[in-house]
This record gives sequence, C-alpha cells and structure tokens, in this order.
Amino acid sequence: MHIRPDGTPSDILKDRLDNAVALYEAGAAPKIIMSGDHGTVAYDEVKGMKDYAVSQGVPAEDVFCDHAGFSTYETMHRAKHVFGAEKIIVSTQSYHLSRALYDALGMGMDAVGVPSDLHAYQQQIIWDVREAPARTKDVLMVALGAEPTFGGEPINLDGSGNVTDG
Repeated sequence: MHIRPDGTPSDILKDRLDNAVALYEAGAAPKIIMSGDHGTVAYDEVKGMKDYAVSQGVPAEDVFCDHAGFSTYETMHRAKHVFGAEKIIVSTQSYHLSRALYDALGMGMDAVGVPSDLHAYQQQIIWDVREAPARTKDVLMVALGAEPTFGGEPINLDGSGNVTDG
C-alpha cells in the first residue's frame, strides 16, 4: 500500500509525487495523471495522491485521477486509451522505471522517464525481488495486447482533472 490510513502518501510514493510536482512546476508536464488502486471504498490511492499534489500548489484542474491503475501495465494502457496520452513523462523509482517505460512504449506512446529515487527505502529488497516476475508478466501483456481490468470512456486531458474526482 502506498497511501497510509490517514490518506498521506508513503515515503516512496511521496518521492514520486514530489518528482511529478517538480516536473509540473518546471513546465515539462502541463497535466498530471495520478494512477493507482481505488478498488475498494476504503482504499483510494489516487485521492491521496491528488490531495498531496494540490497541497503542494498544483491546481486541482491539472491533476487527473486514474482510479483503475491496478498495475503498471493497466496504468499505461489507460493513459493511452482512456486519457488519450501520446507523449508522457513517467515519474517513478529506478527499479520500476524500465518496466513502466516498456509498457508505455508498447502502447505506442512517446515516453521518457525521470527517476524519483530521492531516498533509500526500507522495503527496497522486496520491490527488487517482485520486479522480476512483474517484468515477465508485462512483456506478455504487451505482446498479447491485453485489455485492462476496466476500460472507460475517453477523458480529455485538455479539460479539467476535476471530472475524474470521486
């Protein structure tokens, strides 16, 4: 879990968000898509992510929530096919970045990555071990052109991100 019970981001997620906010402030990213797990009423990663970005000064209308980003592959599939992204900057830690970029490129997006390794993380060994089977799974998903758990109606990134709240 990347959102604590009080709705604040974990250290690893906070680093990803700080990186995304910095890219936004630098003008490199005019909009931010927050993608995560909102599979239950009790757990809403993306609301906590958006709330954090807004608390850091990003206008709420520039932050879009992808409530069905249950995996890296699904996040990239939805970025392309629901949000219509053609060109993206991916903010995540180095151990995860190559897989995220592989998925984005596999969707046909022009993608670059900016590592968000701002600290050492207590659970890093677990994430490193998990990454090997996750990469294998994503190679298969891209090769098969697998559909995500949830599709969705198109969401225009030129509009307000507030339409994705809730």
